[in-house]
Amino acid sequence: MDLELNTYAERQAEEAQKHDAFSAINLRHIRGAVAEALTSFGRLGLLEEYTKHDISHIDAMLEMYDWIIPTPTKSLMTPADWLLVTITTYLHDFGLLVTRDEFERRNACDSYAAFARRVTQSDEPSTMDYRSQIAKMDHEEKERFLYQEFVRSNHAQRIRAWLQETPDLSWGGDPRITEALNTLLGSLEETFLEDVGLVCESHHLDDINDSRKYPVSRPYGRTHQEEANVQYAAFLLRTSDLLHITKDRVPSMAAVVINPRNPKSQVEWAKQRAVRSVRPLQPARSTEGEGAPIDTIEVHATFKEAEGYFGLTAYLQYASRQLSQTHSWSNDSLATGTTNYVFPWRRIDMSHIEAKGFIAEPFEFSIDQGKILDLLTGHTLYNDTGVVIRELVQNSLDAVRLQAQLSDSSYTPRIDIQWNSTDKALCITDNGVGMTQSTIERNFLKVGASRYQEADFRKQHPDFTPISRFGIGVLSTFMVADDVSVSTTHQSEPQARQLSLRDVHGQYLVRLVDKHAEGIPPQMCDHGTSVRIKLRPSAELEAVRDIVRHWILVPGCELWLTVDDGEPEKVGFDSVSQALTQALIDGGLAHQGDTGLIDAYGRPVEVRSYTADGIELSYAVSWSRWLQEWQFLKVERDPEERAESEAPVLGLSIGGIRVTTAPAGFRVGGLAAMANATGKGSPRTNVARSAIEKTDEYDQMLRQIYSGYVDHIAKEMHAMSSERGASLTRAATEASFLAEDVAQWPADSNEIRRSVLRTIPALVIEENGHRHVHSLSELEKRDELASIESTTLSSLENVLWSIRDSGDATLAGLLDALGRDESLPEVPIMCGLGRAGFLGQTFASEWEVSRIEGADGLRTLRTTWKRRSSPARWRRPATYSEVPQNLIRHARDMSWGLMRVIDAVRLAATDDIDVVNISGSLVACHGQVLVLPGSAFLAIEPANPDVPERLKDWCTGYILALTSGQFAAARRGLHNRRPEIESAGRDKWITTLIKDLDDFGFSELLSLESVANALTATDLEVLDVMRWDQRRESE
Repeated sequence: MDLELNTYAERQAEEAQKHDAFSAINLRHIRGAVAEALTSFGRLGLLEEYTKHDISHIDAMLEMYDWIIPTPTKSLMTPADWLLVTITTYLHDFGLLVTRDEFERRNACDSYAAFARRVTQSDEPSTMDYRSQIAKMDHEEKERFLYQEFVRSNHAQRIRAWLQETPDLSWGGDPRITEALNTLLGSLEETFLEDVGLVCESHHLDDINDSRKYPVSRPYGRTHQEEANVQYAAFLLRTSDLLHITKDRVPSMAAVVINPRNPKSQVEWAKQRAVRSVRPLQPARSTEGEGAPIDTIEVHATFKEAEGYFGLTAYLQYASRQLSQTHSWSNDSLATGTTNYVFPWRRIDMSHIEAKGFIAEPFEFSIDQGKILDLLTGHTLYNDTGVVIRELVQNSLDAVRLQAQLSDSSYTPRIDIQWNSTDKALCITDNGVGMTQSTIERNFLKVGASRYQEADFRKQHPDFTPISRFGIGVLSTFMVADDVSVSTTHQSEPQARQLSLRDVHGQYLVRLVDKHAEGIPPQMCDHGTSVRIKLRPSAELEAVRDIVRHWILVPGCELWLTVDDGEPEKVGFDSVSQALTQALIDGGLAHQGDTGLIDAYGRPVEVRSYTADGIELSYAVSWSRWLQEWQFLKVERDPEERAESEAPVLGLSIGGIRVTTAPAGFRVGGLAAMANATGKGSPRTNVARSAIEKTDEYDQMLRQIYSGYVDHIAKEMHAMSSERGASLTRAATEASFLAEDVAQWPADSNEIRRSVLRTIPALVIEENGHRHVHSLSELEKRDELASIESTTLSSLENVLWSIRDSGDATLAGLLDALGRDESLPEVPIMCGLGRAGFLGQTFASEWEVSRIEGADGLRTLRTTWKRRSSPARWRRPATYSEVPQNLIRHARDMSWGLMRVIDAVRLAATDDIDVVNISGSLVACHGQVLVLPGSAFLAIEPANPDVPERLKDWCTGYILALTSGQFAAARRGLHNRRPEIESAGRDKWITTLIKDLDDFGFSELLSLESVANALTATDLEVLDVMRWDQRRESE
């Protein structure tokens, strides 16, 4: 379909067809095909809520070029320029096209999967709007919304990828679209087509100042008319796309029909429906009058609602910053003399935006700079004056690490810290990159302007990961000093610079001196920085040596500390393992023996390391002679609350600087371990560096830490079974106990720890006459498993555990050897579940009992397990956080054993549970107390309908634990007896119990009448085959 070319830009672009490089194309045909393709925008219900991106959007952008491009520049532009501008305008939103086939194949797109995972699982504030919106959607709507947002966020990358010689569908897409694009544009000169993709992508990037990527003169043929300024085309595309915000793009009727619900689209439609005009500021309206430079764009709009006003003004502030940046970049290119194309626009006038019904004058927040600086340099941000040393050393570390990247192998990075306690003077000197005058002005003296976070710096040094992020470190010096002197040298500048800072609110002077002048430390005469502060009389820096050693762990360079007139002392360690070794000695967990480290019990101690993805983890293990295994060395106490030498200071470090003090991966207590993160994947700290931000990088760090612990468990399990003669059963059991060491402490992330521990292959399965070990993750592939409990089989498991070099010994083999004619389940059997600790408990939480059978005169319990169903077969009591604290305190006062029994109670939630050959209604099964279908305990009623079912079940578990004998067993190791019932009549005992429950406050949660009925109607004995030998003959 060919169309008329109605705009000046298109008519000029058509002239390019007269030149050899573009003679094979038909611009009218391209326009027609694009217009037809864009009619499908939103057809699948994807992106239909967003503002129009059809041919009318393109026409409006092309018309805007009439005034965006100054007349002198128009006369200079070549047909190739106009063609590049026109075709990129046609195609810049083409990446928004989604076919039904692409949408149905979305889960095969790795980049979409990563996007969806970040949006739905991340705790980043930037995804909060997405998550709150998704929570209200059904599954189908959620899938459409997520893919829509993926496409919207990446449509610029998509079109460039599709235009490559070999189309790239890693950002999604449909081969039919790329084939159509190839047919439509295949006749374009190859380099020109690459630049079309480059410019299309650029309107979502912030790198168009790069004249190497976007050349100002690109030849596509032999003549000047076949040359184009790629950078200028990128300037124009970004600007016209930013400024097309008039109401013709969002017709009122379309808004009514579509009724956008997404917060982003609501703002988009509201702000654009009110815009009447976007045009150059008329000279007569300029405050400078006639002859004023035309560099301002004015926007006319009228609002009746506040939301649209706020949305538009916020957007225009962003657009104005973009214009100013583009203007600056254009001037930079003009200054090189390689182009004379002018981009004049640098601001937007918003004085013609009205909000009816509101006071005409808009108001805004203002900042009291002086008070903000006072806050930043006081104890509001940092609560410890000692951090001034840490902050300055961090700056030095970044400087020497950057210089190391820029230097050859002869460079030796070094930092010197000098403390004079008499003069109260601190000096920190490095031979890092130093600062230029520009760096001093733009970063060092500008709060919040970290050089390392600037786009230009990140582009020039993509592999450099700084410790400093916020640009406020130097402010920490004013916590303790009013006299700060800075000397700095840079390789590119012939002289050194000295700054004298006297007051955070004052003016600063910079003096130029010779690099070898007095006061310039010799180690930084070529490059480096020295900061000297003199503490005010009221300030204190106590124990400087301890402060330095606390924060600086693995600096990665020579770092020396000199206190007063003493000799320089080396600070920091070459590795995390060295740091941990010293921490163990300092904390009293180990000491140096003749052959190495030894713990307090005389057991050998080793420090082992695990490295992955920029994370170095070191942990301590001690040798158990009796168990013949290396066990984790544990820290029982919180180092923040320790007495002298009671616990080592461990923690997590970022870039070699300590952030936390608890064992790596734990909040309180845990394993004796430390970890350090370096490189691009390192997590970030908060401003005060008192905690690590909860980001994907932090989650990945924790995942690697827990993986390091699991790696040790796996290696120990392999060594036990292949080198130390232990049976597979024993090796798996010991691995479960080692996993328990990792699982028992409060973790930095219980979820991540659990997911990693699920990969330990320490659950024994017997199947088809063989024993194997599996992880919880591997068991997900199974549909059904069995388990058997009896004292006999437990004894046989003990035999299998103790046999050395047992080879392929199995339960079935032992039964056969003993002549026991006992058939085992045909489905795979979970063996030694009671010994599996945390892994066994996790198994029981992820799987459910679907069938339970009593056998051998109730001396054996056979159980069938299936993956947890929805709805679940068994209900679980409420967690502690859901239970009134007075009841928790009462239960704890009774015994922690009581609490454990309550947690173990499972109440039948459905009749879909097979119960065979069991007459009672209470069964102990692999650490759980099952309340079977039909039990009178299930008939206990809440006191009122507002009592949550899980809370009612917790109260039921409490009563069951008190009355069934399980509490007595947990507390004293006694058998299931209730001497209270034997010594008093049952009715009297129940009456007394009900009164006690009323006194404890249970009457507010349970119908005590229903409790009395349940106790009267129930045989309170719990069938526990593992306690059979403790029962009396009469039972």
